[in-house]
Amino acid sequence: MMRGAKKHHLSERDPERHLSMSDAVPSFVYLLPCRHEDILKVGLSRDPLSRMRTLHPRFFEFFDLERGLLVSTESVTAARALEAELFADAADHSAPAPLLVPHAAGGHTEWFRGAGALLGAAARRRCEAGGHRLHACLGAWVRARMAAEAACLYESSSHLMRAIEVADAYGMRDVPVEESLRNLLDSFVAAGVDLAPRVPATVAAWYAGSRSRGAAGRPTLTRERVP
Repeated sequence: MMRGAKKHHLSERDPERHLSMSDAVPSFVYLLPCRHEDILKVGLSRDPLSRMRTLHPRFFEFFDLERGLLVSTESVTAARALEAELFADAADHSAPAPLLVPHAAGGHTEWFRGAGALLGAAARRRCEAGGHRLHACLGAWVRARMAAEAACLYESSSHLMRAIEVADAYGMRDVPVEESLRNLLDSFVAAGVDLAPRVPATVAAWYAGSRSRGAAGRPTLTRERVP
């Protein structure tokens, strides 16, 4: 074990750690900084976008994706080795996870404060030495992924809308489902996806009404900070 590295038990790691992963599967190591705090998460995932969604339902606002980094590797073993090296580099900067990150998301031993520059330089250096591919702007990678996912938006938004309509038929509101749909649509808007041709008219009307009733300004994945 590398000097200064911290032990990470399976139960404390990301949920994906409980899955059987073939070593030949391409994997990613991510550096994910918070927008309003000098704290970031280092982690390993086969699907970084899904992982971000588990960490915060409005990941596109909670994290500063433009400052985030992503390293793609050709195997799980290579990703784990890189992740362990970054953990060791930043061992003295270990910090508690932000309170807004649900405990069920796991990875609570993988947060570091004041280590953004150190870890960014270390990741770049190891990419140059190890032949891994560096995505220097995580925001650009996320926007590309979400543009590719937009084809599934019609079905996913329709499913949530049906649940909202059923609750409405009984004179009730399913607030968690409403929040899920709003977060889903906001995330695609933030990624620059035009919703009009990709969601049913009922969803578009609901979303417009939802925003007019008090939603904030247009979500963004740029460097602009949320007030």
